[in-house]
Amino acid sequence: MLPAGAQKKGDRVRVLAGSAMRTAPGGVVVGVLSRAFEGPVEMVQGTAVRLRLNGYVSEQSVRMEPNRNRGQVVGVGNTGGVLRTGPSEKEPALATLRRGAVVFQGQKSKPLLAVYRTIWVDKSRLAKLAATETRAAKPPTATSRSSAPTIPKPTEKPAVSAVAGRGNGSEPKSRATSNPNNPAVDVGELSAADLRADPRGTKGRVVRWTVEALSYQLADGLRRELNGEPYLLARGPGKERAMLYLAVPDSLVSAARALAPLTSISVIARVRSGKSEPGGVPILDLLELVRR
Repeated sequence: MLPAGAQKKGDRVRVLAGSAMRTAPGGVVVGVLSRAFEGPVEMVQGTAVRLRLNGYVSEQSVRMEPNRNRGQVVGVGNTGGVLRTGPSEKEPALATLRRGAVVFQGQKSKPLLAVYRTIWVDKSRLAKLAATETRAAKPPTATSRSSAPTIPKPTEKPAVSAVAGRGNGSEPKSRATSNPNNPAVDVGELSAADLRADPRGTKGRVVRWTVEALSYQLADGLRRELNGEPYLLARGPGKERAMLYLAVPDSLVSAARALAPLTSISVIARVRSGKSEPGGVPILDLLELVRR
């Protein structure tokens, strides 16, 4: 693998499993990749790149427009649609698409419907393929252009590195960070109640808390201030036991998804909203997490 920091149009890259797929750089999340895939970069903008995602969905999970050229994912219940690597329910899942995500119809296929769309992903979620891998790849045929992308075996591990110090005198703690330069923590005494009491005054403050991670989720339309982002539903800090939303950046998605329910973690996070609508739950942008 080569460093992923210098992608340009035409580069073939590998997108890591667990990556958030967005409508635009920093835009609304339309889904999350269930496994890695490879494809060429269509456009580069800042720290994000655009790629084309191909796959297959059940016709029941998509409401197509009368002309059948495009449609919206409707899913089942509160879930979205599963995008698969091949035209069968037995094929592995490539991604989970959120309800409302727009897809375009590809070539006709049965029993699943071939669809595609463009996605934006953060560069931190990419690995540029080595030149030898690119040369070895066969040129696409007319058939393969409209089919699902090549799916490598999922070998990626969460972006968590061991750090000095041991939790219980045996196993080392693990740290994941969205920034190699640790952010300056300007306050460590704020509680969740303080955030709700003074949402304007505490906005932008950085805290170091110990919380309990309950589950990894994707924000729905009700949680408007999360903009469809992935987040950790957490409880804390400490003995306070308040409900919290910890927005997860792309660089920490793998680490957050790997957390088992009720895992105790130490976090550094920046306050986005001390009292979000409609439930008044504080929202913080996750900068660093350490499994305790």
